[in-house]
Amino acid sequence: MDNRKTITTAARLALWEAHGRKCAYTGEPVAWSELEIDHIIPIKSDAARKTELRGAGIIGADFDINGLENLLPTKAHLNNQKSNFIANERSIVFFLSLAAKKKEKAERLLTSSLASDLALKGFLQIKSQAETNDINIEDMIAYLRHQSEGNIPLRVCPEIDGGAISAANSQFAAVLMDKPFALGRGSITEVALRNDNDDVTICTTANEFIAAKAAGLSPKTQFDINCYGLADQTSQLLRAVKQSTYATNSEIRTPLVTLKNLDRWSATWVTDSFWPDQANIDVSQYRTLESLIMAGIAQIEEQSEWSLTVHSDYGFSVIIRELMRADLDGDNNEEILVFVLAFAQQGTYRAGIVERAKVNDGGLLAPVPL
Repeated sequence: MDNRKTITTAARLALWEAHGRKCAYTGEPVAWSELEIDHIIPIKSDAARKTELRGAGIIGADFDINGLENLLPTKAHLNNQKSNFIANERSIVFFLSLAAKKKEKAERLLTSSLASDLALKGFLQIKSQAETNDINIEDMIAYLRHQSEGNIPLRVCPEIDGGAISAANSQFAAVLMDKPFALGRGSITEVALRNDNDDVTICTTANEFIAAKAAGLSPKTQFDINCYGLADQTSQLLRAVKQSTYATNSEIRTPLVTLKNLDRWSATWVTDSFWPDQANIDVSQYRTLESLIMAGIAQIEEQSEWSLTVHSDYGFSVIIRELMRADLDGDNNEEILVFVLAFAQQGTYRAGIVERAKVNDGGLLAPVPL
């Protein structure tokens, strides 16, 4: 007699993803919370029935009743009405062939999920034991972008792991915020900020920098401005990781909106950053980054899913770089933490700032100060 084996979360996820998050019997979308995994040939089938199916060549002698080849995703209430779908051998053959078609993809997803789980544990252990705040910003950005549907080294499923990952991130971010700066790949260990009386405050950690910034202190020299941009990026990212939560609601997750979708980003990301008054162009008529670029007012220099560099004919450029996605302001909606760097194409001027990208009433991702 066959015994029912527990279907692991990783296997359930792999089957769900392999079938496009849909019920295999009806094609209807299935949320993770309502997912059930069904045995096409039931565990409780009697020996005579299995012998009959083997004799008809429908299943082989080595057929695994608990294997991926006999499992399909469905909904609970449909699972209870399975006889509506599988009433005869023709139906069994059809659904077994469907499971067989998706088996390779499910196995690949399952292997990837298990590998990612091991990598994730190792990553958290290394980061939690870090002696200094010497974070490779690109690695951290890639790791935190866990809503990006597989475009990251450590892939997780937000529906399952979102809350747990947010909690783990928060713990090591809190530790790193009190560790000494190691900005610019370790070359900058402190940032000098000044008040209106030109009194200097030296910041050596993210918490010190955030407190000084909140008190209205600012950089004065160009070198301090450059250091300020590096410190702001790292400090705001760490604070966002510490305070943010997984957002159950999102207008930018499905379908995924990135910096490839310029029709979803407000033009103000560029016009607010460097637009000179002497240009004599009414930029208010341009709502999106796409409209600015289509009009030839701004030109794309480099573009990826997560970063965009544009320049104008007026000597300034802007880099817009996504840092992470989460609920950044406690409203249960997903926002994006964005680093914006404005700089002179010929010269030394560089000024960076971290802001939130939040969906406005017009459906565009617009900048909101932190």
